[in-house]
Amino acid sequence: KPYLKVMTDCGTDSDNECMDDTLYKLLNGNNHTVRYGSNANYYKIILADGSLVWWRTNSSSECASSDACAVIWLDINGKNEPNQIGRDTFRLMVLAESCTQAYTDDCYLNSAGFSCIKHVIEYGNLDYPETK
Repeated sequence: KPYLKVMTDCGTDSDNECMDDTLYKLLNGNNHTVRYGSNANYYKIILADGSLVWWRTNSSSECASSDACAVIWLDINGKNEPNQIGRDTFRLMVLAESCTQAYTDDCYLNSAGFSCIKHVIEYGNLDYPETK
């Protein structure tokens, strides 16, 4: 956090100040069932450019069991639409041994899109394949 230009630091507040309880969409258009704004398990900040970052950490036992040590989300345009994973919202996973973009390869237009940050980093675009 000290390396970021933080405009608003909401911590784990669940009052929706940093983030509405917006229902995010998956890449395939289905609803993503988690509502992050009122979820006190996530630490939330708004950066100076308006982007929204929220994250959660797991216990050391969860991290040691090869689950993610932390999950970091970035919505590049904050509260503005489309609020869709793989379009303006991306997830990074921090594992015990490394930081990775995703557990799985699911960046296809007919998928949830949780791993699309990997595609964006590798190819520099949002031109995702239709299907696997």
